[in-house]
Amino acid sequence: MSLREACSTGCIRLLDWIWISSCTSVADRVPHWTLTNYLRSDRYYYHYQFTKSLEVAANRGDLEVVKWLVVHFSGCEAPASVVGAAVIKGHLSVVKYLWVHCRYISAECNKKRKVVDDKGQVLAEKRSEELIKHNAAGNRVCWGDRIVLLAAEHGHFEMVRWLCENTLGEEEKYYETYDKVMKHALRFGDDDLTKFLLPRGRCILDYAKKCPRLEVIELLLDCGYLRRNEEAAASAIRGLAAGGHLELMQQIALLHSPLREDYTHWGFNKLLDNWFMALVDSCKYGQLETVQWLHRYPICQRAIKLVKRRAHITIPMTEAAGEGHWNVVQYLCEQKTAKDYDEPLERAIRNGHLKCVEIIIRHFLNTRQRPRTCPIDVAAKAGRLEVVQFFHNFNPQYQFNSELSGSDAWWSQSRDSFCGAAASGNLELVKWLHASGYDNGAKDAMDAAARAGHFDCVKWLHLNRQEGCSPYAMWSAAMRGQLPMVQWFHFIRAEEWAIQDMDWVARRGHLDVIKWLDANKLWRCSDYSAKEIYRNGPLRVASWLYNHYPEQTPVNLNGVLNTRRVEIFEMLLFLDVHSPQCINRQFAEDTGKFVLEYSLEMADGNCHILSWLKVKLPSMELPNYHYYP
Repeated sequence: MSLREACSTGCIRLLDWIWISSCTSVADRVPHWTLTNYLRSDRYYYHYQFTKSLEVAANRGDLEVVKWLVVHFSGCEAPASVVGAAVIKGHLSVVKYLWVHCRYISAECNKKRKVVDDKGQVLAEKRSEELIKHNAAGNRVCWGDRIVLLAAEHGHFEMVRWLCENTLGEEEKYYETYDKVMKHALRFGDDDLTKFLLPRGRCILDYAKKCPRLEVIELLLDCGYLRRNEEAAASAIRGLAAGGHLELMQQIALLHSPLREDYTHWGFNKLLDNWFMALVDSCKYGQLETVQWLHRYPICQRAIKLVKRRAHITIPMTEAAGEGHWNVVQYLCEQKTAKDYDEPLERAIRNGHLKCVEIIIRHFLNTRQRPRTCPIDVAAKAGRLEVVQFFHNFNPQYQFNSELSGSDAWWSQSRDSFCGAAASGNLELVKWLHASGYDNGAKDAMDAAARAGHFDCVKWLHLNRQEGCSPYAMWSAAMRGQLPMVQWFHFIRAEEWAIQDMDWVARRGHLDVIKWLDANKLWRCSDYSAKEIYRNGPLRVASWLYNHYPEQTPVNLNGVLNTRRVEIFEMLLFLDVHSPQCINRQFAEDTGKFVLEYSLEMADGNCHILSWLKVKLPSMELPNYHYYP
């Protein structure tokens, strides 16, 4: 277990044990393989684990583990993503600790900050070095310039207040990033917070454009801004639509009436987009009167026509159907707003809104159209027993197939309702279909249930149906790491299982399943799969494979693609001990390119992997990066 994995448990005693067990020099390393040989004796892995472990602890909000890491490590630097992990989850206590004990302002932010008075006059300047804080161990955590915005974007406004009070210079409140913070606070925060965050010399209305809050829109209307700006007026109408503030929407619309004569010639632009999205939002939130007014308004009609030209216009009805607003769905059907009713029907079915389902189905019948996908199959796959029963009892005058009557016309379209129900895991639905005699797709039902991991459904099907399953049912269970299901399959039909495709189980890291398969002679690792595991891990599977099948240890991994984005460093250390000849120049360059391609920011700790490779193979060619020592 790596230190990063141990940090995810939150167990300080485990961390202490790992730390005490770790060698402090190369000479002290024990002869058998263990990560504790490297945690404190390999400088690059040491720095790598500090970064990754601290990010795990910050993400969990585990202040005690954060403190433990800062105390035990020394001379390490962690990227801004560590603070970002705590900010995103709203862990203010961790953010405070990192700021007080180990904050570090990067070189590009290391410039003079102005101190201004109430009138914006510069009183003094101070250098940002004054904001750099090291702990006794010399560890530091980079502090990005978008931390406050990150907190605002995730709705942590108590954290926003603290960060603005304690981490920002007055000058920074006039930067573009802080403008975005203000817009988020104005949109989602309260008035007291907005007033507190407001920079000197600025007005709330400086940040109010496109804000959907009712009180802010009323301010924009009162000050005349919406009269002067047609696009802002359309944005305000969109902001009001979800809440159904129809009277105020009509008042704003009158500011720009009559419409310009050339509006019918416009292409789709921000203005038309705001009107169309106002219709979508009002549909989503069930504001029928607002929907009716918008649908009749000329500029919204223009937007609808343009959307119809480009694609099937289903968004407004789909949103209404998905939320169960049957009255809005009925109105839109009457107005024939949509060309395609399949998507709204499927959304209503998946969410279990029977009234909407009935309205849309009747529309299909009235227009003598047929859904592209069988509604019963959609309902079965979603596990919606009540919708399936609705179609069982639904018997309109007109049916798609005149030769069949009643519910038979609907079931004649079904192809895999029984299989879909099994895949959904809704055992009551499976039982109902069985009792009602609807068994379309029953042949594949047990396979589908196993593939989705529904063990109770698998056992019921075995006891109550005759179709059985294919040899890949056990494979599906093994791929999900569900050992009890694998053992059960083996018990009922030991002679039927194919073992040739079990390599993927090992690659997915299901070691307990692999051990059982190996003990029962149901698996033998192929040479190529062994290479995949030694290249990409998981580490514990590679270690087990080396101990039990050392003859399959590869001597060359060139050409085996990288696929795993975690445990890269641990696998390199493992290879360096057990098959060092694999770490040649091509292997190192391939690994380095993979790290560079998939590392979201090179400062997130993966730079230490490149540094380690550089030391191993100085001749390897990789782009220079300033984190190399």
